[in-house]
Amino acid sequence: KLILLNSKAEGDSPAARAGRNKMIELCRKSGSAAVAKEMLPKMLAKVTLEKNPALVETVVKMMEDTSALTIQHALEALRDRDDQNQFIGTIRIPTLLITGDGDALTGPDVMEPVHKAIIGSKYVVISNAGHLSTMENQSAVTAQMQSFLNEKMNS
Repeated sequence: KLILLNSKAEGDSPAARAGRNKMIELCRKSGSAAVAKEMLPKMLAKVTLEKNPALVETVVKMMEDTSALTIQHALEALRDRDDQNQFIGTIRIPTLLITGDGDALTGPDVMEPVHKAIIGSKYVVISNAGHLSTMENQSAVTAQMQSFLNEKMNS
């Protein structure tokens, strides 16, 4: 079984690459805290930002505690990854796709086409969750994953 959680198949467009390069430069010049400030609204759902200050604080601390070099490497890897759309339709195992309804990075507009390309896949949109759905609505994500993993496979 395969679970694709808050992810996407396509590689970065030229505009997205330019954005990542800008973020890499910000990280080099100003460090992890500057990236955390810039990325936070994209990582968490609006409802989380407004109503869960403890989680916001936890995420900011995690981001700020990550070394600038680690963030740069992650951004470079995301920028340079190959587009996988040509392979998505070849997936022939039970697949669960999960995204948050407030995910600004890999939300329903990004995940639904992947779901449609994988024959027989199951697609779930988690409410009150952004890109960090496992932190924002962990009980809903966990329940969906457990249900999927406990389903018997057809032989």
